[in-house]
Amino acid sequence: MGDVLRFLHLVTALWFSAGVGLQMVVLAQGARAKDLTVVAFSFGLAQRAQKVFIIPALLVLGLTGGLTMIALGVSGRKVWIMLSVALTLLLLLVDVLYLQPHLAEAEKTAREAVARGKLTPRLSMCVQDRRRGAVSHGMALVLVVIVALMAFQPF
Repeated sequence: MGDVLRFLHLVTALWFSAGVGLQMVVLAQGARAKDLTVVAFSFGLAQRAQKVFIIPALLVLGLTGGLTMIALGVSGRKVWIMLSVALTLLLLLVDVLYLQPHLAEAEKTAREAVARGKLTPRLSMCVQDRRRGAVSHGMALVLVVIVALMAFQPF
């Protein structure tokens, strides 16, 4: 049973990775687009990636990880496990508290700009916001760290 849970945990990590990758690509393409409908679509698609891939995957990732630990009899007191859990919770908090609301606001702003038929200063500011990209890239980097902790179990 432990091997099945470990496999599900790995598949869930890939599910999360797909969401982060999709979001990064879609937002990068939207930032380069000249057509306002494409910009609005990219923000909407990135927000949907949050709801379909990233947030559910983080929740299932924690569940399958915990069940795998129980099934394999692994102690939760190992530093690499505690660090992995803390980093996963950090990803969830940053995503839910910062990225999701930011994307919702950016999509709303883009839809308003499409309705007006012109680029608004507020949308321009949303498109050029470097923090969103830094957070997305940071999430990908933290995922690599978590995978390394799981693979090498250094301490």
